[in-house]
Amino acid sequence: MREQTIFGGVVVKKPVLRTILAVTLILLVSGVSVVLAESIFSGGWPYSVPPTGHFNMFVANGINIKFFRDLHQLPMAFYLWADNSYEGYLATDWTVDLENNRFQVDLRENALWLNGDSFTAKDVWTTFMIHRLIGSPVWDYLEDVEIVNDYQVWFHMKLPSSLVQRMILRENIVDYATYGKFADQVAELVTKGVERNSSEWSSLAADFNQFRPTLVNATGPYYLDPQRVYASRIELWKNENSYLADAVHFDKIYVYNGDVPELTPLVLNNQIDYLTHIFPAGTNAAFHAKGVEFVQTPGMDGLAIYFNHKHSELGRLEVRKAITYAINRDEVGALALPGVTQGVQVVSGLGESLLSGWVDDPSDLIAYEYDTDKATALLESVGCVKKRNIWYKPNGDRFELTLQAPVSWSDAAVAAENIADQLTAFGIKTTFTGIEASQREPNINSGAFEMALSFWGTGKPHPRYAFEGPLLYSNIRAQGPGIGFDIEQSTSRGKVNFEELILKSAEGWDIETQKSMISTLVYAFNETLPVLPIYTKSPKNVTGMGIRSEWPDFSDPIFQNSPGDDNFAVISILRGTLKPLK
Repeated sequence: MREQTIFGGVVVKKPVLRTILAVTLILLVSGVSVVLAESIFSGGWPYSVPPTGHFNMFVANGINIKFFRDLHQLPMAFYLWADNSYEGYLATDWTVDLENNRFQVDLRENALWLNGDSFTAKDVWTTFMIHRLIGSPVWDYLEDVEIVNDYQVWFHMKLPSSLVQRMILRENIVDYATYGKFADQVAELVTKGVERNSSEWSSLAADFNQFRPTLVNATGPYYLDPQRVYASRIELWKNENSYLADAVHFDKIYVYNGDVPELTPLVLNNQIDYLTHIFPAGTNAAFHAKGVEFVQTPGMDGLAIYFNHKHSELGRLEVRKAITYAINRDEVGALALPGVTQGVQVVSGLGESLLSGWVDDPSDLIAYEYDTDKATALLESVGCVKKRNIWYKPNGDRFELTLQAPVSWSDAAVAAENIADQLTAFGIKTTFTGIEASQREPNINSGAFEMALSFWGTGKPHPRYAFEGPLLYSNIRAQGPGIGFDIEQSTSRGKVNFEELILKSAEGWDIETQKSMISTLVYAFNETLPVLPIYTKSPKNVTGMGIRSEWPDFSDPIFQNSPGDDNFAVISILRGTLKPLK
């Protein structure tokens, strides 16, 4: 047997180790300090520390650390936005089998888990059995997951959809060793014909909700050790068992805990390599002065005015259109966060990069350019009267509104103040009401608002995701009245059921067929204005380029990826193209 040991995470022969130690001792005796430098990549994301935070990645308060999870629990593939393709990681190939109505995935054969187990099809099966237990959306389309052999899985469809490929390939894969007992129990229930609404299923789901793993197994080049989760940061250490261990250039990944206030001093102190957080304009200027480089990402989403359609006036389409014409969106976008936010040019519910690929002729959409004369005519058409620059409702009461926005979101607060000023100048007295960020969603879901700023658009590559949020989850599927928008609307293209269209818009494998439904959705949204997109964000992501790390050229197609969903920094680390500064 060869004489060897572990030194600094590397296997070395003991004679070599003795030489290293001898040289180190000589240098120390000579007064020369010896530092074994580690290369560390530092980012940030807020998380809850234990015992609130835990390591069951499927339930509330799991310490998932957003896209940094991809560095320790790999997906089967990442989506590349520039050419509409996937780059394989735990999967090597995938095929849509139209004849048999299934999606086939071939798996990598040289991957190991942190605990030394081989990565196999059983781990993929386990992952999707857990998703079946908790009712993940992928099971709206799947009938079954079949292990063909150790390195091939068949996903059998009950409802074919182009979304399934992404839902499957982008899922972080967990291991049978940790989650297998629950996956086996799910399989037993399915075999017995037990339904999701049964007491047996609910009991298993409740047990799983309380499950707290002590090992976070990893296939990625780093691993999350629960003993290295601190209040200030999480340390991901090198996973030497990973097939990517030799491809990456950083010894450790630090994920600092916090939001803008906590992370700002770390950037100013040159302790950060990458952040997706949105910083105020003044802070960005301070970063620039320190030599911080930014990478600006495509504008795919932003903030919109959510209307309460149960409000006596906002429920009228003419009033919503009048408000749309009365707001100068370019002005709001220029002020909200200079250099980051831009006024929405096309009120479609989609970012312009998605719109052009899914709608044949966006020029047919109503432009809603700033025009107070059109706004005036629309209000007068429903019986509103303007006297001494003040609008009165048909019942004679003064037309007044409130607009909610989180005060801690600097761009939202500035935007809400400006929108309120513009509408007040037009004659509709509007008051900006600042709320805690945690109140935003509950207030909208419960209908406790008149107008509120919330999200529109999507960072995912299918338009369905953009419409689900405002029209389903903040509306008919909200825990309360939500925005109260009637899901069936009359449009120039006939009667439209938004829910039906949204759900069907991703059915089948043929994208061209889906485009006609997406076009109908977009035109109907544009005409009926369930919410009003105000501005798009093209975020400036902080990087440590030239200070701490060496990045690929920012013109590289990888930077067309959505930072939230197929993060370019993570992919670049895994590719080995993002490195410590020499």
